Amino acid sequence: MAEMVSNHFLVPKHAIMPKAEVETFLKKYAGGLEKLPRASRNDPVVLELGAKRGDVLKIIRDSRTAGKCVYYRVVG
Repeated sequence: MAEMVSNHFLVPKHAIMPKAEVETFLKKYAGGLEKLPRASRNDPVVLELGAKRGDVLKIIRDSRTAGKCVYYRVVG
């Protein structure tokens, strides 16, 4: 039985953002999907989540200085 990629201790928590939350986020911070960094459609975590092109991922990483740090990527 293969283990899930997201269970590895080096992989930060990934979640697909709901469309309503994406709209609010883009209006407040980014301006448009084209301004967000890309996540490959072939990324193991993207495949595991079942994310589709255009979905926005919210990635929560541990940070030595901030405790938690949030990153956003759009699936390309």
